[in-house]
Amino acid sequence: MAVIDNKPRIVMCSQCPLEYLHLLISSLNDQGATSVLLGCDDDVFGLEEVGAVVAIGPNIYLNKAKLIANEVFIKSKLVLMPTSLATDSFLTNKYRRSQDDLLTASRSGRYPDAVIIPWSIIQRAPSRANLAGTGEAMAICPAMNDLLTSFCEGVPYSVLYGVADLITWTLTRLKFGGSIDSMLPTIFALLVLKCLIMWAFDDCRWGAGSEHKIAYALGEYRKSPLLHGEACAFGTWLMCSLFFRKMLGPQCLTQLREILECTRLPLTCKAVGIDRRSLPALLRRAKKYRPRRRCYLDLLSDDTFAQLDYYGL
Repeated sequence: MAVIDNKPRIVMCSQCPLEYLHLLISSLNDQGATSVLLGCDDDVFGLEEVGAVVAIGPNIYLNKAKLIANEVFIKSKLVLMPTSLATDSFLTNKYRRSQDDLLTASRSGRYPDAVIIPWSIIQRAPSRANLAGTGEAMAICPAMNDLLTSFCEGVPYSVLYGVADLITWTLTRLKFGGSIDSMLPTIFALLVLKCLIMWAFDDCRWGAGSEHKIAYALGEYRKSPLLHGEACAFGTWLMCSLFFRKMLGPQCLTQLREILECTRLPLTCKAVGIDRRSLPALLRRAKKYRPRRRCYLDLLSDDTFAQLDYYGL
């Protein structure tokens, strides 16, 4: 990695095939930049200051770039280019120092300076990954209800109910169906809507609540992991069908189920590969995740989980 004087250097974290990088790298080099291509596990400490940190790939690479930009090259620009719609990571300021540490809260850094949406690449991503983005986006339904129950310090209820009405109105008017390619713009728009709300209040709780805790805990009850969006979809349906039926209303709840089913996301214990009898233990375990992120589950005693009717899940 030779250093060229007086030229900005680009650290690139990528899992993309090289043909996808060709135009971007060529463009950077045309501007006199030097690019350094890194894998996810490569060590960047000791490198000199760079002009930009660019991530191209799935969430694990986007997280690596956020870590580098927030803790190593803090003056650099941060550019994110997702290759699927599996998560909302390309639109948030959250990152982890360790991808394996789910018990502690993720860190808050700065938002990306630019996000590039390579639509032709996203269309070529595995269908399962793109459809999982729906589960990540729909997490806003239980997350909003978490806030409405009691955890909305400093936010007027008129604002909370106004945002909740916007989400409900949007949800009941969505049209899913047809080919996967035809659904991708709607999935993308839902991810953007969710992240815009989180940006507006500078608080990730507007889009990540009880359902995310359930998603993290679910990994302990399965031999093979689900995609994050798939686990969030199960957590979303679990929370909405058990606790938030009245708050969402029958029309919204029915539409939510239809959307998750249409995008082939798991809603039942059988679909996620766990025994229904393990649900009380799963909910108790979920409370242990992100203890500082208070949510509706924290209002319930462990005995309550044993008394719930889980029929249909």
